[in-house]
Amino acid sequence: MSTTLKLSASGLEKVSSKLKDVLGHGAQNEKNRFQAVDRKSSKSKKSVKNQAEKHLKETKPKKAQSDPKKALEDFLKKRGKTLMWLCKHYPKCFSIKDPVPLKIGIIEDIFAVVPKIMSKTILRKVLKRYTRTARYLNALVSNPHRYNLEGERVGEVTAKERSFAKTTIDSFAKSFDAGGC
Repeated sequence: MSTTLKLSASGLEKVSSKLKDVLGHGAQNEKNRFQAVDRKSSKSKKSVKNQAEKHLKETKPKKAQSDPKKALEDFLKKRGKTLMWLCKHYPKCFSIKDPVPLKIGIIEDIFAVVPKIMSKTILRKVLKRYTRTARYLNALVSNPHRYNLEGERVGEVTAKERSFAKTTIDSFAKSFDAGGC
């Protein structure tokens, strides 16, 4: 069963946008290729539409990497780049050497401003790891305030949170002394 689509300029943009979702950055090249075909042929709209449909059908999402070690390396690289991006764009609240306690629910603020190409899953994992480092936990113990993305005080660190941070730091120290790390 085949369907016939009429592509206008806006239709071409929609197909191009779909290609961009499927292919990532390579979609712009595909769009240019389809536009070149559009200029060359007399039945250009049909050929552009057919090429786009064929390309979308043939293109499948990438399969998971068969090598788990390589997949882990790729994940760690993405996670490191994500943390560096946060440190670069929000230095008042993200710092590897001198972290400050973050606002509760800051992830929603970050989701509102991050580029769409950044993975929310990786971002969640980065924040989870960042807030479980010894330096961050020490910041919870020593700093009574929480900060938003602009570096403004927006809340207080509660006694319960401070106690949890101290307990976690102590468990780090015990496992380190016992040879756990």
